[in-house]
Amino acid sequence: MRVRSDVPSVQLGEMPLADPNVLERAWTEVRVVLAGELASGHGRLRKGGRRPWPAPDRTVDERKWRVWIATRLRVWRAVGDFHLKEVAAGTGIPRVRVSQLESGRQRLDVVELERLARFYRRDETDIATLFTPPPRDIWAAVVGQYASDPAFRDPPRPSPSGPTL
Repeated sequence: MRVRSDVPSVQLGEMPLADPNVLERAWTEVRVVLAGELASGHGRLRKGGRRPWPAPDRTVDERKWRVWIATRLRVWRAVGDFHLKEVAAGTGIPRVRVSQLESGRQRLDVVELERLARFYRRDETDIATLFTPPPRDIWAAVVGQYASDPAFRDPPRPSPSGPTL
């Protein structure tokens, strides 16, 4: 297990605007992880596999934001090459809960976001990318077969009050 004692605390006050360089790095991370999953046949994007898709009792925009944030959390874990057990031990969040957050089936609260960001060594600008809608090409890769559904063809829309998680 990796020890994270030197990781600074993330302050979740006012979110900074995502810097274009940080956004490009974030989009590149997503592209690389999604391409790896598709090529290897592992992960939620393979045919017949589980997908990060929340329950249909939410509005379309709420579901889109959950899918996007869940995908970004999975990308953070993949980039750090962590197993669920390591994340659970390092954050104090149960392994099943981490899995549910990464699949969009559970709501992410601020305390969990802070713990995950600290564990993955992410700063405020990385957190801001969670709440920045993705480009269309990345969104199409994230939603896969659901991209043909008119409701999910476009990425989530920015909201003045932020996404509803």
